[in-house]
Amino acid sequence: MPSMYSNIVISWVRRRKRLSQERLLGVTNISRESVSRIERNFQTPSVETMHKLLDTMDMSLQDFHYPLLENLTPMFMQLRDELLYNLRHAAENYTAMQRAEDIIRQLEGTGNFNETVNLQFILSCKITLRMAQDYCPDEVMTLIDEALYITYPEFDENNFEGDVLLFEEMNLLHAKAQIYKKDGKLQDAIKLLTHTLKGVDRLPSDDRDKEQKQAPIMLTLVECYMQEGDYAQALQICKEGCELSRKYNKSFNLPDFAGHMATCLMQIEETAEAASNARRAYFGYIMQRRNAKAAEFLQYADSKLGVKIKTYGTDTLQLPLSQPQFDYGSAFYYNKKRDEIEVDDLNSLMGNMIGVFRDDADLKPMQLCAGICSVDKFLKTENGERKGNVFELEALMWRLGRDIDKYFNTLPNYDDFMLKQKRDAANALIANGKFDEAKKIINELSADKKFTRFSVNRQFIASIRATFFKRDNPNSPEYFTMLQEALRITRPKFDIKDTAATRHTLYELVILNKMAIILCSAKETRNKGLRLFEDIIESMDVFYVDSGAKMRMYPMILLNYTSNLLRIGRLNDVMPLVEKGENMAILYSLNKDLPALAGNKAVYLMESKNQDKEKSLAYTAIAYYGSLLIERLRDANDCSEGAKDYFDVTFD
Repeated sequence: MPSMYSNIVISWVRRRKRLSQERLLGVTNISRESVSRIERNFQTPSVETMHKLLDTMDMSLQDFHYPLLENLTPMFMQLRDELLYNLRHAAENYTAMQRAEDIIRQLEGTGNFNETVNLQFILSCKITLRMAQDYCPDEVMTLIDEALYITYPEFDENNFEGDVLLFEEMNLLHAKAQIYKKDGKLQDAIKLLTHTLKGVDRLPSDDRDKEQKQAPIMLTLVECYMQEGDYAQALQICKEGCELSRKYNKSFNLPDFAGHMATCLMQIEETAEAASNARRAYFGYIMQRRNAKAAEFLQYADSKLGVKIKTYGTDTLQLPLSQPQFDYGSAFYYNKKRDEIEVDDLNSLMGNMIGVFRDDADLKPMQLCAGICSVDKFLKTENGERKGNVFELEALMWRLGRDIDKYFNTLPNYDDFMLKQKRDAANALIANGKFDEAKKIINELSADKKFTRFSVNRQFIASIRATFFKRDNPNSPEYFTMLQEALRITRPKFDIKDTAATRHTLYELVILNKMAIILCSAKETRNKGLRLFEDIIESMDVFYVDSGAKMRMYPMILLNYTSNLLRIGRLNDVMPLVEKGENMAILYSLNKDLPALAGNKAVYLMESKNQDKEKSLAYTAIAYYGSLLIERLRDANDCSEGAKDYFDVTFD
């Protein structure tokens, strides 16, 4: 549950436990005013108060703040991510199913999955795996009830109307609804799914995290309405699902929504739009390397929808599913200082974790915190004497090459949570070309002193304002100057020649990437731009030890670098780098980079010595329809023009 704000959750958990504030007061001896202020986000509870509140609600501070705390080791985290990846593909890929089974056995063999959320996690994975095979509904339903009871013993389906859902609870209720659907109990499934979505929505987690939880539940709800024959309602949810999936372009289910939209549109006789969505769904499956699903949908579109999809050779590519390579650094706080620090001291947990990571990176405090916060503030945070602020913590963790969402489960400050949500929303709007909406949010953040008091946030705003400027003044040299000024907010003495040897925060990487693009756009500075790209890649390869942190910019940087290599005819390094970017994008369902990476493959195959025109057309088609799927219309238009010029082909 990355970026979950604890006060709101305390309120919802109390309600689902059917505890009144009066009952809570009587057991905890906390004043009515304190409980009220905590639940209304006016007061951050102390660790002692959190203990009392959670004990009353049968939850531990350890489970609440750090699920899977005892297992945060490199091996465990790699296996966990690999397990979740293979479970996503298990229903469509036998190798993925077998690997998921092996990992579950390996994790159970550690002996660390015998209680609370650890046990619930492993049971949830077993349930997902069984439902990808032929399964006995009664046996799986018994497993679901057993897993739910671990964290939600008071769950009563008859009275469940969307209470907040934690840990694996939303996945378990989703599985229960899928069984109802399979048994033809559609109204029971629809009711449970609707309330489950409400429960996920009440969890104040990061919007990106929420998207990945809601999308598969919405997909099953669509299937229920389609099975009932209510295609209008199914179509509406499909549209909402597509919009949700495109917001951060991290949804595995976007092609599935497009495929169901095709079915619904055909039922209401919107045949042209149905055919368009069918093509996007098919090529979306190919783009994600879901070959079995693509072949199945190709046949379905022909036999059931009456849509003959031109494959342009993609049906013979048989692109292999990416092999997971989830990397994490060697030093883990819980390995080194587990016995030295009290687990219930949240500030000490965060500070000492950063301290261990800093020691592992062999960095002095000034080297790590320069431009982010003062050494004094940093040392107080590291020593547990000061509550870490999310924006500083993020930047510090990025410089350490770590994925903050893997380590810090909750934000201790409500203002931080809301400001972070605004910042991420602005980023998503810009990524989807909605600049006017993004400007409103940026203006609000610029006027908020709680946001701008942090240098990393001032840098974020300066970088975004530079983007706005470029949009209105595409050829102005002032854009590069604005980027330099933004970079100097956290790196006042930075020399571009030191890029490879420097640890960068995410937003420093964003700025450097834009600077490299500008340098590559002019002949006289092109080599300097290519060297900058190479130095950025080297820096990330060396310093970004967690692949979850690396993936946020790495595929895009590889995309931009290879695009510029292709422009000058330097082909030797292109294909390995493109495939490296594709593999990471597929592992993390980063749909936004996949079409353009396919486009770079198409150009390479057309221009290399061993020209392969057929494969080049296939990848051009993937790039075109993939761009339509994620609504990058300008990119789609470029692919369409390329197909006409090079292949004399007009895409449908």
